Amino acid sequence: NEKFAAVLFMYSVTDKGSFEAVRKYLSAMACDYNKFSKLAIILVANKSDLVRSRVVSTNEGKFLAEAFQIKYIETSAEINHNINELLVGIGKQIKLKQEQQMLLASNETLRSCSFSSSSSLAHQNATLVKRKHSSFAQKMLQKLLGKSKRKSCDNLFVP
Repeated sequence: NEKFAAVLFMYSVTDKGSFEAVRKYLSAMACDYNKFSKLAIILVANKSDLVRSRVVSTNEGKFLAEAFQIKYIETSAEINHNINELLVGIGKQIKLKQEQQMLLASNETLRSCSFSSSSSLAHQNATLVKRKHSSFAQKMLQKLLGKSKRKSCDNLFVP
């Protein structure tokens, strides 16, 4: 049983130390990729309303998110900026990750299935069905994993 489905890494755009701490946590997490690959992970830059006090740029945040292939959003809890988008985005990212995992599992099942048939025709039919399902699963995986097109790190509504 999974205890959680998403992880938010939040830092203050007015505190470089909090940003560096998040960078260290992400680096440590990357060492155990298999454990975290099933989770929706979002980098949250908070206090975006404090423009004059800002010490971490939007580009730095996006660069970090892209480096770890996670999502990125800027928020301000003080003025309620992007809070609803973050909450809805968390749900969407969890759903997308779950769909991604189901497709991966489905594709693995199709690959590992061994068809035992008493006749050559039954074997050919089973192989044809397997290929059709496998082709469909591969196309869906490419869409979900973004292999056909690179997705933006700051769009929480796409994989």
